[in-house]
Amino acid sequence: MPQKVITSDEMGRLESLSEKFGTSPKELMGYAGRRIASFTLSFLEENDLEKKVYLLVGKGNNGGDALTAGTYLLEKGIEVVGILADSEESHSRIASEAKTDFLSQGGRLYPFNLVRKDQNPTGIFLDGIFGTGFKGALKGVYQEMILFANRTGLPILSIDIASGIGGEGVPIEASVTLSLGFPKVPSYLGEGWDYSGHMQTLPIGLPEEVVHGARPQFLSLEKGDLPQFLPKIFRSRHKYERGFVAIIAGSPGMTGSAYLASLGAFRGGAGIVHLYTEEGLDDAFSALPQLIVKPIDQLEKIERYDAVVVGPGLLPTRDDIFEEVFSQAKKLVIDGEALNAIAKLGLTPPSESILTPHHGELERLLGRRYPQRTLEWFDDSKAWAEEHRVALLAKGGPTFLFGGTPYVIPFGDPGMATAGSGDLLSGILGALLAQGLSSEHSALLGASIHGLAGEIAAELVTSYCMHAGDIAECIPEIFNLLLRH
Repeated sequence: MPQKVITSDEMGRLESLSEKFGTSPKELMGYAGRRIASFTLSFLEENDLEKKVYLLVGKGNNGGDALTAGTYLLEKGIEVVGILADSEESHSRIASEAKTDFLSQGGRLYPFNLVRKDQNPTGIFLDGIFGTGFKGALKGVYQEMILFANRTGLPILSIDIASGIGGEGVPIEASVTLSLGFPKVPSYLGEGWDYSGHMQTLPIGLPEEVVHGARPQFLSLEKGDLPQFLPKIFRSRHKYERGFVAIIAGSPGMTGSAYLASLGAFRGGAGIVHLYTEEGLDDAFSALPQLIVKPIDQLEKIERYDAVVVGPGLLPTRDDIFEEVFSQAKKLVIDGEALNAIAKLGLTPPSESILTPHHGELERLLGRRYPQRTLEWFDDSKAWAEEHRVALLAKGGPTFLFGGTPYVIPFGDPGMATAGSGDLLSGILGALLAQGLSSEHSALLGASIHGLAGEIAAELVTSYCMHAGDIAECIPEIFNLLLRH
């Protein structure tokens, strides 16, 4: 099942509701501490690290979670050193109780000014400085603690959220974020995705009724959700039943866009693909002998195709074709220049289309600038997609889907930020639409396959060296993975 991603306010509501069901905040902290400690032990063993843990302890309940985990780690024989921003600083009530328990177990607590002199720390950091409610500027000893931990290069496990994201300053660079109960929204927006590392959700003993009633901001896909979306295969089918796709793409100097979109369609399972492009470019597609290349000026009846992909690498002067395509296509993927035409010409995309804008293209659709992804960006994108009744796939790190239930698609690799990657995705989406999937399921499955293939490509060639062709070569491995699941 997809995971619910919630706000800090919603988490506060759930914790209050848990108390009404008989589970106290202290019990939640105790359960969370055990789960954090268990994960930390496994992390130390799996990565063959020295059995030493530095706790970065804030004054709130996040610090209490760290101290509770530290108490359990001490019981397991792990060396634990607690670091306080200020030894005189007051803590929340249950964090103070956690501090007492930690000290009674033989734990050591030091002010940061003493620990910062350690030039060669070993082991890992457990980050419990700030919780999900942090806002404002990172300054003074808190910013110094974060910079100290970041500079050591040691793994950092952040409790619930990487301390400092959502504020002003340099956040902690988490290797893993241990989301308590549910993943939290800030880890996916703004700079949160850059600093959160691997996301790992830990149950914390919330009553089942409370978990079931959680109100998510959006859902996060998991690999296990994907096989259900795979198109059905029948032994008797022929190539047209497998998916008949038209791709309207490419121009002189931009043949790669058309090539990669066509390759994506074949990799996504299409049985037959027609590419409409500018005349005289046929030689650019000789590596795809199965592709049928036609002049764009001889565009045939669009309704004959199961799905159409329009826009990758097209000339800006091709505005004349968009109204025809928009009005006639059964199912449509809108990318590249076709997205710009919507903003420039005021065209209305057909309902149930898939739109695949990167950040700049989405800004043009929404008619305003967003220096980074915020909740306002999220709400505006969601509202635009719902108003136009389309599946809006906002590409990036991570990718979001708007237009129904909002989703985050948490797969991919930074190396995918390369020319042609989006064109490949558009072709995959067209193939899935042509095989009978809904726009929502095509977008979820296609973007996930694309992202997972990028992860495999990064393992093979690194994030530095990856190009779009590497992603394409890894797509079959992802289909194999999903078929075996």
